[in-house]
Amino acid sequence: MLATFSGRKLCIKYYVFPVTSENKHFVEQQELKLLKQHNIKLIVLARYMQILTPQFVAHYPNRIINIHHSFLPAFSDPYPYHQVREV
Repeated sequence: MLATFSGRKLCIKYYVFPVTSENKHFVEQQELKLLKQHNIKLIVLARYMQILTPQFVAHYPNRIINIHHSFLPAFSDPYPYHQVREV
């Protein structure tokens, strides 16, 4: 899939892994497989609404960043990502 930004297509691949409590372990294994396949060294989570399991985190110790807007109290309006981009 290609990402879009301000109506422009960007050549950035992204993958979607729908997660439920029933498939979480399987999905994390699929994510780890993909990350290893692409030799990913750092993970940045944006709007990721799941708690990573300790088993997942163990594969990337100190190399996972979560930028969920709840961690950005200075940007408290309904569109914090837009606000961050303007700074």
